[in-house]
Amino acid sequence: MQTDNTSPITINIRQNTGTYIAKAPGLKPTASCSTGPLQAAEALAKKLGLAPGLIQEQSIGGLGYGCSRFSHSGELATNTSDKAHCPNCGICHTRTETCNEAKARVGGAV
Repeated sequence: MQTDNTSPITINIRQNTGTYIAKAPGLKPTASCSTGPLQAAEALAKKLGLAPGLIQEQSIGGLGYGCSRFSHSGELATNTSDKAHCPNCGICHTRTETCNEAKARVGGAV
């Protein structure tokens, strides 16, 4: 599940019985959300330790009904707020430490 800071990531969304399911090709984690496709993509980005605000929808013809595609620059999330606790992961860390590094430091799964 490791990503580097330079690899763009594609997130594919499909709708299944009222739930939007997000998957990234080549990466194991998935995420789902009943609110909408963007929210499912943001949930997957958070699981991957990516900055959720950098997701962009791709307008590609030929995708089936209930399917969406988003892209992400691959930039890892970090604490961009002026508060001690990161809004992305809830862990207290600096701007120079990524959310994935903070999770590993406190013993959480990355």
